[in-house]
Amino acid sequence: MASLPDRALFGVSRFLWPAHNLVLLVVIGAFHGQDAIADYTYALAICGPLYFLTSFTFALFLLVDSKRGRYRRELLFLRILSVAASLPLVTLAVLLFPSTQTYAVVALWILKLGEVLFEPVPIYIGTHSTAEHRGKRLFLCDASRVLLSQVLMWFCLLVLESDLVALLWVTGLGNLLLSLWFLVSVPKWTSRRLRAHRVLAASRRLFRFCLPMTLSAALLAFLISLPRILMEGVLEEHERAIFGTAQVIGSGAALFFNAMWLYEFQQIRKRVRENDFFGVARINLTLSFFFFVALAAGSLALFFIQPLVFSALRINAAPSGLLPALVFLLGIQHCISVHRDLLKLIGQVWAEVRVLVGALAVATLAHQIFVLVLDGPWLWGVTAFCVLSALVQVALAYLQVRRLSPAHSS
Repeated sequence: MASLPDRALFGVSRFLWPAHNLVLLVVIGAFHGQDAIADYTYALAICGPLYFLTSFTFALFLLVDSKRGRYRRELLFLRILSVAASLPLVTLAVLLFPSTQTYAVVALWILKLGEVLFEPVPIYIGTHSTAEHRGKRLFLCDASRVLLSQVLMWFCLLVLESDLVALLWVTGLGNLLLSLWFLVSVPKWTSRRLRAHRVLAASRRLFRFCLPMTLSAALLAFLISLPRILMEGVLEEHERAIFGTAQVIGSGAALFFNAMWLYEFQQIRKRVRENDFFGVARINLTLSFFFFVALAAGSLALFFIQPLVFSALRINAAPSGLLPALVFLLGIQHCISVHRDLLKLIGQVWAEVRVLVGALAVATLAHQIFVLVLDGPWLWGVTAFCVLSALVQVALAYLQVRRLSPAHSS
């Protein structure tokens, strides 16, 4: 058994990179102002779905495909090849939508690629390293990435006095190279020579296993990012910065909600094994209730402290209800995720893809009606998008579960 300090190190290490990203956001605002915050968070919205498409749930596949603590070398080749190929593809895709944020999106994608490369490292350390050293090893890896990125970030700001794009390029390249080194050196890769037929066989296995979960993750990321993307052309600069700040706070709320869901995961899985879908629905509804309460309380607290937030990020706007409202609306997507995730637990991943496609279609149509047909305020469109997306996901998910339940089948 691992010691308590080692377990604590393992858990703490997982929060180091999100903490670095939060510091990066604050530093961007403090040194470059609201325009940089707006561009950076817009780039986050664009890169989110692309990140899940490129990662292709690769780390989960390694967890299943491991052979005595070793991974096939063909998989390492495919991981590096997919990362290398994504850069020109993302650049081409961004260029199809001319924008002042094009360079920021490409620069942020470099930073994201480092995260894609690092993904398998925690999986390997967590499952194949000796128990008494897992926390220490992962902490050293995560801390090294954060320390290097922090050094490069402050070097760019204080010595080079670089702009946002240069800052993202330098920190991104540093993270990319270090993550590549960890990927090659930490997991145990088999030393056989690469053969074309083995690479093709590995790619087919990877594609069959990961496709539905990859599509589900990418669709969900797109669903969360789409309100910002749709509104980008009509927002003023301070509204873009406020919207982007709400995105980042919403991501933090998602981590909190996920931790609560994991705490109840064993009970949910037990109910699924017993085909007690009513019991699962009751647990999920209870979780959603507490999620909404926590989200509402956090949004209300944010209303009172937003002058401090605006001051730290140099957002030139008077405090209002806009930031708390956006945090609440964007957080709704995370509050109801437990109902849709039930489909994964009963082996209906493709059904989850269909649910997300349906929610995306309905929410986008409602947004366009409110904004283009009814000519309402843009916040109405965002409200319609987020609320209808959540309701459709819950309704379609439980219709699918009810169709599969034993009582309904009989």
